[in-house]
Amino acid sequence: MMVKEFLAEKSSKFPRVIEFLNLSYLGMMVSYLQRNGDEFWQNYERVLKDISAVSALSTKEIYLALEKLQKTKNEITNERETSHAISFDSVCENLYEMEAYPISEHFYYAHAPHVLKRKAFVQNAIKMMDLNVCRCIDVGVGPGVILASALKEKENWHGYGIDISARCVAYAKKMMEIHELAERTQIERADARTLPYPDETFDLVIATEVLEHLPNALEGLKEVTRIL
Repeated sequence: MMVKEFLAEKSSKFPRVIEFLNLSYLGMMVSYLQRNGDEFWQNYERVLKDISAVSALSTKEIYLALEKLQKTKNEITNERETSHAISFDSVCENLYEMEAYPISEHFYYAHAPHVLKRKAFVQNAIKMMDLNVCRCIDVGVGPGVILASALKEKENWHGYGIDISARCVAYAKKMMEIHELAERTQIERADARTLPYPDETFDLVIATEVLEHLPNALEGLKEVTRIL
């Protein structure tokens, strides 16, 4: 299929994806996109739809917010390369509390292979768990994608989530609302190194893409172990 025909077909089915890609790098990605089936496109469209529902931003506004956040990430990277260090508190203040940060974390689930594989890994593990009732927590809940996925799979489970980013907490709560999961969730701001729960509170702890970002990963691991 010719590129023009290919894009015309996809535009009628997945308008948000084509609009978003046209704002950025569609020309460079056509050959890659042509190798992906409808499942990829449907997921991409669904993620953009969810981001728009949670953030109340148009597709173009989502792109501009991500572009602004990427500039901040580049500045932090440059600072790290120049000074060979950057404090965890500085990252929390200058990156994690940006309005677009949870949007960025959510957007990875549209296209990033390693993020989609991580989500699939958690989904498969949860499907195999023979627990009718379960109290689970997502430590580093981010935009709430993985927690929402778990609760959709297990209708009797109750989910908790914590994140050091107040922006992510607010975003994840809204995510639960639009997916009609709010009654089964409790999400709050907390530090993975000092979790506000008694010992042995949870039947399942999910912690993905979290421990390696802590100044001392062992502190976070000890807390995860304590509450399990």
